[in-house]
Amino acid sequence: QTLGWEPELSFVELVNLMVDADLRALGLESPTDMTIEHAIVRDKVAGVSF
Repeated sequence: QTLGWEPELSFVELVNLMVDADLRALGLESPTDMTIEHAIVRDKVAGVSF
């Protein structure tokens, strides 16, 4: 309000947009088209464990 503008995207939408861009940069499909194989590849690329 202090800045005089309203965000066009919610936080969740922003995160989804950023994740989608990261996946595309890696040559992977968007999250809406992901399969378990892509999730495993993403896990390996990101170096994280769940």
